[in-house]
Amino acid sequence: MRFENIDDDPAPGDIRITYSAWGEEALRVPHYVNPMLSIAQEPGLVLFPDERLFCTMRTMTGYIWYSVSADDGASWSNPAPLLRSDHGLPILQPLCCCPIYTLSDGRFILLHHNNDGRFEGCEPEDRRRNRRPAFIALGEFRPHAEQPIWFSPSKQFMDNGGVGIGPLKRIDIGVYPSFTNRGGNDVLWHRDRKFFLLGKRVTSEWLADLEVPTK
Repeated sequence: MRFENIDDDPAPGDIRITYSAWGEEALRVPHYVNPMLSIAQEPGLVLFPDERLFCTMRTMTGYIWYSVSADDGASWSNPAPLLRSDHGLPILQPLCCCPIYTLSDGRFILLHHNNDGRFEGCEPEDRRRNRRPAFIALGEFRPHAEQPIWFSPSKQFMDNGGVGIGPLKRIDIGVYPSFTNRGGNDVLWHRDRKFFLLGKRVTSEWLADLEVPTK
């Protein structure tokens, strides 16, 4: 969904919305058990220097998938598994959001959980327990590559030790976050199991040991 005139502060009834990848053109990723069922959800979007849009999405395959648009979101490439680099290994992820953000220096970070859903004996559908720890992979734009962004190995960014809070009995961490760039500070904001809002700086010092493949 694209809100065409939202910056003009229209009345709700005057908001103009256009849709892409809709109906028969929807992006589809087969379920790991039932391939007739598509699970491709919760897109994360960034804009590349060449004006292409890049979209990550959660699936039920045990890893992240992606799609690219070269026409400002009017059409999208067929989804494909997100690899570390062309012909590299897929980036693991349970059924959970896997947002990608642009850093102040123009590089990218991918927030994910780096497991295929079977973390510590979990089943893939066990969303209360397999969404931890949270990892970051550093991404760099590769304009001429088949996959136009390549990623470093994943580095653990935060964890909660599997300790639950209150009646929710959830131990996930880093899910459904947001990201801000202000004054050169890159901050990841996330809710801590729906009780607290936390902000964590992603610094160049912390990212220094993450190396993105060059070939």
